[in-house]
Amino acid sequence: MLAGLVANMRKWGGGVLPSPVLAATVAATSALIVFGAFTGVTGRWRKIQLNRRSTLYLLLSGLLTSATDVLDLVALNSGRISVVVPLLATTPLFVIVLSRIFLKGIEHITLHLVLGAITIICGVEFILLSA
Repeated sequence: MLAGLVANMRKWGGGVLPSPVLAATVAATSALIVFGAFTGVTGRWRKIQLNRRSTLYLLLSGLLTSATDVLDLVALNSGRISVVVPLLATTPLFVIVLSRIFLKGIEHITLHLVLGAITIICGVEFILLSA
């Protein structure tokens, strides 16, 4: 339910703010505040350990996440939310493929994962046919 609310808020917010980059910046700042509050309240900030390698991966992840947020907002502002959001929900397909490449030996691709990915593809096709 929260994901549905977020998509609608992003679509509405995209109409209020003049730029997807500005909208993504507001979203990232909000996420940082929530993350800080969560780690502070739960005491998990003590478990955060950064070294050179983890910091590099986190920075690259942050850059890619920011680019994704901007492109998601562009898509939401350019199309119907009922079509764009299901297409954005194809992310697990890419996660499965890329985890096979980058996380070989850590993540295991099972038959259930492959069947789930096929189900996602079929769902996207139905949405595209109805659009």
